[in-house]
Amino acid sequence: MNKLTCAMLGLLTSAAMAAPVPGKLECSWVGNTFAGAGNNGEGEWVQNYMEEMEVAPDGTVFTAALWDEAGRCTGLYRDGKVNTNLIGENDRKGGHNAWGWGTAARAVAVWGDRFYLVNTDGNLLEFAWKPGDLNSGKNVRKMAVGKTAGLSARGSLIVAVLEDGTVKMLDRATLKETGSFKVPSARDAAIAADGSLWILAGDRITQYKSDGTATGLSISDAGKPQSISIAPDGRLVVCDDGPRQQVRIYDVAGKFLGTFGREGGMAAANPPGTASAGRFFSLRGAGIDAQGNIYVGMGLPGPSGNFILRNYSPAGLQKWQLSSHAFVDCFDFLPGSDGQVIYSVDSILRVDLSKPEGQGWQLAAMTVDKNRYPDDPRLKGGGSTAIMRLIEGRPVMYTLGQMGGGPEIYTFDQGAYRVAPEDDQPGVVPGAAAADKSVAAPPAPNALNPAIRLPTGSRIAHFAGSFDLKDSEAWAREIDANAGIWWADGPGNKLRYYPLKGLSPEGVPQYDRKAPQEFPLPEMFKQVCRVAYDVKTDSLYLFGYTAERPSKSWGLIGSVMAKYDGYLKGERKLAWTADLPVDGEQLHPKSMDIAGDYAFMVMVKPTNGVPAMVHVMDTRTGKIAGTMQPGPAVGGNSGWVDQSHGLRAMQRKNGEYLILVEEDGRCKNLLYRWTPSEAPR
Repeated sequence: MNKLTCAMLGLLTSAAMAAPVPGKLECSWVGNTFAGAGNNGEGEWVQNYMEEMEVAPDGTVFTAALWDEAGRCTGLYRDGKVNTNLIGENDRKGGHNAWGWGTAARAVAVWGDRFYLVNTDGNLLEFAWKPGDLNSGKNVRKMAVGKTAGLSARGSLIVAVLEDGTVKMLDRATLKETGSFKVPSARDAAIAADGSLWILAGDRITQYKSDGTATGLSISDAGKPQSISIAPDGRLVVCDDGPRQQVRIYDVAGKFLGTFGREGGMAAANPPGTASAGRFFSLRGAGIDAQGNIYVGMGLPGPSGNFILRNYSPAGLQKWQLSSHAFVDCFDFLPGSDGQVIYSVDSILRVDLSKPEGQGWQLAAMTVDKNRYPDDPRLKGGGSTAIMRLIEGRPVMYTLGQMGGGPEIYTFDQGAYRVAPEDDQPGVVPGAAAADKSVAAPPAPNALNPAIRLPTGSRIAHFAGSFDLKDSEAWAREIDANAGIWWADGPGNKLRYYPLKGLSPEGVPQYDRKAPQEFPLPEMFKQVCRVAYDVKTDSLYLFGYTAERPSKSWGLIGSVMAKYDGYLKGERKLAWTADLPVDGEQLHPKSMDIAGDYAFMVMVKPTNGVPAMVHVMDTRTGKIAGTMQPGPAVGGNSGWVDQSHGLRAMQRKNGEYLILVEEDGRCKNLLYRWTPSEAPR
């Protein structure tokens, strides 16, 4: 056989491996308002979180964040839209010392045709823009000011609140410092029309003259203020991120005018955690435009994969909402919901599969209450993959970390609750001019499909303990459909199985950690990297490396897959082994899951212009059935699969398969829908 023939056979093999799965295949997404289509530096998606926001008089919202995987650290949002061309230091032409083309920042400000941010390198960046044009931002100047926590601009003045509490004033025309003073614990500022400064420090908001002299005006009843801003008419807008979860509004002298939003926010909804137009969650920022419309931004702190931005009329009616609920997150389907209820580690989505791509998912609830449960591991970066199980009819959430580990276990309170009304509005904006109710914007069309039912009880998840086994590797762990925990990369070259023993009176899953069932691992594996168990067929699947096919990189599922039948019955018969696919860089898949008659395995990243495809294997034969690739609905884009369990799959009652794949590049999960050409079994 000559070299040309060998090369042609190699090409044919690659083409065969990339052949689409037979049957009907669609690629959609969940967890982000926008699809994220577009090349590097462009496209529409809602960023993964926010540190601060400011609102321009025309209603454009400017955000600041320390991280967004694809670089939208500063986003511009208006009328339910987002900028499609990302901004950057030096207009993205190089010389960046911060993430996001130099725009990673904790602080942002806007005044007139200029907006400003101070990036993590301590550089103040000035951008020229045409108000109303989200894609007109151009970097025109920069100057070192120091690492900054808060920023404000008005008239001829820029105020930067440095991380050490220094309040630094700059001339807006020259960017030269004109003075400074120190306020311990200061972290945000707002400039009033008379040039005085309102400074947020700790839980107190105090007014100062520009020379640093306190005026005697102070606000001490703002609860746990997260941010402050001043509306065009002078009203002071404060986000109370404490148990009240409300926007509090004061007049120019600091007199309290009233609140916006239902007291207690989503945590006080009925059931607790339920999302509705009038209830807020983890407030990050708020502002008012020249027309009196109010904008509210929410999301857990840090790159958490949560950002909700809402716009309300002066009459308090929601006009639009944009949101993102994924970063390094892989969602999972609630058993028994037929794919219509999806959980992330901190949110619940309802999914109407009859709607077009990307339009059928809606936020149903947030499952974190950081005020009531400040020690929740999810607030410290715990958990990337949610694995949902129903135990005795009760939902239980297991979470695995980005690098495996765990699982951590979360339960939900039971009880009879009524569902919060869908028209739950926050009320009239305090201090607003009388609104013409006949022309007020109608409620946003985001009512949840009542036919898609969530489990009864609270939506707030409570940390119930960790099953983490710290004396082991972290990759080969799985929770089967019966909530049994499998561990295949522990000490002694043994496979361990911890069957569920039931629920405690408080609803916590019980396991005997000291007496697992133990089985010797097959000698063929030099390293086991993933494990899965099919309850219906009593089949165990192991993934790992052999002497003939050793590891070429870390964190992948392995080079070989093996199926064993009759495992817990004691037969443990090897049904087949199969070599796993590789990408253009000879990397094996990163994550996998078993559903129905198939194993689904996703590659780690795009290579040689090919997105991170999903390989589908028929578990009855060990043969590749075909592949799935991101489709036109998401612009053919995929980011890296950046976690051990970045894919979850299920089979619906009608035989259709649903596959969720982490897509942290643009803050969502890909949702593949596949109906095989063969009849379902």
